[in-house]
Amino acid sequence: KSVSIPGLSQNIGTTCLSGDTEIAMGDGSFAAIESLVGAAPFEVVSVDADGKATIEVARDARPTIEDDVLAVYLSNGRVVRSNRTHKFRLLDGDWLAAGELQPGTALTPCEGAEGPHIEVVKVVPTGSREQLYDLTVDATHCFGLSSGVIVHNSSATNSGYGARIGEYQKEIKEA
Repeated sequence: KSVSIPGLSQNIGTTCLSGDTEIAMGDGSFAAIESLVGAAPFEVVSVDADGKATIEVARDARPTIEDDVLAVYLSNGRVVRSNRTHKFRLLDGDWLAAGELQPGTALTPCEGAEGPHIEVVKVVPTGSREQLYDLTVDATHCFGLSSGVIVHNSSATNSGYGARIGEYQKEIKEA
């Protein structure tokens, strides 16, 4: 028996990416976020508060929730699939949730503020609901994607509903 609560993640701010989203690893390779579940801490591309590219330690890649998925189309031809609350780093250093991105919004590239200019082309609902994933980067709270942009992380140790919703959904399904 499965129960889903549409819109729950929008209300509590759980941020998540599709399982096949490729993370920009510190060694220059890419790995699907779902393949990192259970991995020992690993290095990822990130940016500091000033927008300078850096390599940071990430941990706790994990399934989070099942949610509706948006496709964020980028000017470099790439697409990022996330839920509507997943935050993207803007070129000016602010953060904006996927569901609030508009065409022409300039995003921070993985190379830092001096990297190639990447803009949002469009954001569209995919019509699918998927198991989503996230990870934690303690130092900078963000990480790079193979699509060339920086997104926010979430904390696996957060005691709020967002950190526990995946477990709640699992319990409901097993009931």
